[in-house]
Amino acid sequence: ETDAAFQRLCDFVRESGLDRVGVFNYSQEEGTVAALLPGRIPPKEVEARRRELLRIQRAVSKKKLRTLRGRELEVLVEGPSDESEYLLMGRHEGQAPEIDGQVYLSFADSAADAPPPATGTIVRARVTHSAEYDLAATII
Repeated sequence: ETDAAFQRLCDFVRESGLDRVGVFNYSQEEGTVAALLPGRIPPKEVEARRRELLRIQRAVSKKKLRTLRGRELEVLVEGPSDESEYLLMGRHEGQAPEIDGQVYLSFADSAADAPPPATGTIVRARVTHSAEYDLAATII
């Protein structure tokens, strides 16, 4: 991978607005054609490039999630949050388990005394905050 090719990749990630990007370091596999290619990039540079791509994608994701603020989403309740006893965790339809962000769910003041929705329940929630990969929303 040349510096120019890496720059094109960075530009693509920045400009394409992909929802999610997986980035990993190349690992040479003995017996493959790729293992015979000249011009390997030093491991420190490989790691620096991986971190740079992730930095770019975090900014893209943060900008995209910001557009969801104020919107109502259907969210699958997955259970209590590890962050706080006052929050639930869930996922909206665009979030895969274990690899994508989550939705931190809180209760509207008017529902503070109501029992929390059961795990597996789908609730409507209004997005109140966004971060790089996660959302915060209030159950409505």
